[in-house]
Amino acid sequence: FNALHKWFVDNVQDGVDDCGMYIVTNDHFKKLESELKLLTKDNASEILPTQGGFFFGGTEMDEYYWASIERLKNFVGYILSQDFHGTMYVYQSSW
Repeated sequence: FNALHKWFVDNVQDGVDDCGMYIVTNDHFKKLESELKLLTKDNASEILPTQGGFFFGGTEMDEYYWASIERLKNFVGYILSQDFHGTMYVYQSSW
């Protein structure tokens, strides 16, 4: 989901897209959840824009984008419902 990858690069990786491993904190997930709650068709290109690139697939904000958003909302909600004590989440892109 290229929009989520862009979000991680911008918010977790300090803008560096290097396929490195980055720790995703509870605060990161809370920020993402807050942004997802604000997301509408009118502001999606500002809050969670897509990312173009050879391996990134389509950049349209079509039904696939919105289906991915719904899955992401469920996933983030699940993560935040869990106890973070002793748990570490890591994001690493690879292509």
